[in-house]
Amino acid sequence: MDAKTPSLDRLVPPSEGMKIVGVRSPTSYYNLIKLGELPPLIKRGRNSFHLESDLLAYVRRLASTRIAA
Repeated sequence: MDAKTPSLDRLVPPSEGMKIVGVRSPTSYYNLIKLGELPPLIKRGRNSFHLESDLLAYVRRLASTRIAA
């Protein structure tokens, strides 16, 4: 992909989002949203999604807080 091509962001359902951010419980996932760690879900009809880039940004923030050994 070159600099002129816009990057496409993928809509990710909560079931897949849970795997990306590393939680097993839907309650934990929705608590991350409630606490503001993840942005609000995007509603599309009866379905809800996150942008994949938002989930990956959360994972990068978590990784940046690691303590170097």
